[in-house]
Amino acid sequence: SLSALPSLAADDDWSLCPAPASYRAPQLHPNLPLGTLQAYADRLESQSINGQQRIILDGNVVLESHQEIVQADHADFDRNSGNMLLDGNVQMHSTEMDMYASSGSYSQSDGIGGFVDAQYQLRNTRGNGFASSIARPSAEVTVLDQAVYTTCAVPQPEWAIHTSRL
Repeated sequence: SLSALPSLAADDDWSLCPAPASYRAPQLHPNLPLGTLQAYADRLESQSINGQQRIILDGNVVLESHQEIVQADHADFDRNSGNMLLDGNVQMHSTEMDMYASSGSYSQSDGIGGFVDAQYQLRNTRGNGFASSIARPSAEVTVLDQAVYTTCAVPQPEWAIHTSRL
């Protein structure tokens, strides 16, 4: 459940919304070679159909690269394109953000993707919140629909911005 994600504390004194000290982001693996993807799951199946190489992962799925960790109950990964479909308890941890969602799609090769029913925590600030969907149409742009943003701990922040699109 994402309601347990607290906002991260900056070095400044945030008297309006003091952050709990219980949140610890997963450790990324910057020493993995660029383009390397390590995959772990309870069950893994490899398929090659018409030149398309797919890996189907089920149960406790973990995909690690040098810049992110993706976790889910189920993943369908296209080795040719780097695209993945994710379903169930989706988590994505990068250098910029930690996110939890019910489902999503993501391209390891270019960072483009989208997630549904998401909660996010920005790593370098106290910013966090919810969105009905998070789309990343390019590596430089992230769009949140039906979003809530705050620097306070959720689910009942002292203040929050509610917007149809951010």
